[in-house]
Amino acid sequence: FKQKTAYEIRLSLVGSEMCIRDSFGPIVIPNNKKSESSMILIYLTEQDESLKKIKRKKRISSELPIYNLVNTIFNLKNFKTSKINLYPEPLNSVFQEGPGSYDYKNKILYFTRSDQKIDKNNQVQLSIYRLDISKIKSKIPELLDFNIEGYSTVHPSLNSNSSRIYFSSDRPGGYGGMDLYYVDILENGFSKPINLGPDINTKMDEVFPLIYKDKFLFYSTNGRESIGKLDIFMSELLAENRWQVYQLGSPYNSTEDDFSFSLSDKENFGFISTNRDCLLYTSPSPRD
Repeated sequence: FKQKTAYEIRLSLVGSEMCIRDSFGPIVIPNNKKSESSMILIYLTEQDESLKKIKRKKRISSELPIYNLVNTIFNLKNFKTSKINLYPEPLNSVFQEGPGSYDYKNKILYFTRSDQKIDKNNQVQLSIYRLDISKIKSKIPELLDFNIEGYSTVHPSLNSNSSRIYFSSDRPGGYGGMDLYYVDILENGFSKPINLGPDINTKMDEVFPLIYKDKFLFYSTNGRESIGKLDIFMSELLAENRWQVYQLGSPYNSTEDDFSFSLSDKENFGFISTNRDCLLYTSPSPRD
């Protein structure tokens, strides 16, 4: 695999917020004002002080940072952002929220959040939920039935027509650590989860999947030969559940953790989350 086009990695202005509060997991959704020059940027940042003051159950308290979902207007012409807004409850909670994926057709946000339970590793269990983002104040997030008790199910990514969800889980039957799976969205629920197999999964962790144009799967892993700790890989679908895997290399990967890679289907940009210098980067499309 040879990269034939030039890409530019630039620091997003959201990055200035990141060094104050760790931020990651960006996605963009349409602006309700139907602006052609801007979209809504959703990402995760360390929990606001107002939520930190709310008392949690002692048995699921955490010494690690807790993240909640925020949004801001993202200018497509200059990549600048506006005021950062914290999503209200019940989308956010006093517990952990995680990365999401957006169903454009039905205006539904699929996202990771805490179940307020302890899993098999004595960690707070995380599961995938969904919520009509236009009814945030009147609806409760729905826990999806392909989650599994005692194990975490995280990082949803929808395919182009929102008929399939790719995700990461440490459920039994995998190759070790966190594995990548998919389920099909049915009229009355979901199909049985399918493991993506040994082309993708290793005995270590595969996380933060992004399915792009139904043929390319981007994800991060610490289970392959890499530049750094957690590196981004791209896989190309060759046949049913058979993949050819490529490492993206520099500048997408570094000696630090690089993850939460995302691309816009319609716009000429994408995002990378990284802890190199504690910043969030944007990745515009080729210049030639």
